Amino acid sequence: MHRLASSRSLVPAVLDEDAFAALAHRAALLGIDPAARWLPVHPWQWDYLQREHPRLVMRCIDLGAGFGTARPTASLRTLGIRADERIHLKLSLSVQALGASRVMPPRYLHNAVLAERCLRALCARDTWLGEHLELCDERA
Repeated sequence: MHRLASSRSLVPAVLDEDAFAALAHRAALLGIDPAARWLPVHPWQWDYLQREHPRLVMRCIDLGAGFGTARPTASLRTLGIRADERIHLKLSLSVQALGASRVMPPRYLHNAVLAERCLRALCARDTWLGEHLELCDERA
């Protein structure tokens, strides 16, 4: 999985401690602001962006590949994190499948945060639900 540094990134790095340290070292060598967030980029998306939107790519700092590994899943946009098979990382892709554009607009991310907040409130009121429902942290 390729990575970029971007101050406007909304997606946190999903890495084990060693991969995180290696990526932090690479970012420091490139003089990247420590406040910048690292944005994971799907391998297909990285190739597409370089080919179709080179000016956009030039506005980002390329951190390279090889920091953490992921595996494909049955979902086009989702990668399984090898360090923890329970973690799946859904990434935006500029593709169309079955006539639908497969992107994640910002409103979807906003709605995920609201849905998580609602479910956490329900879990706080219902002991059984709170003990049996595991939620994703959408607040990244």
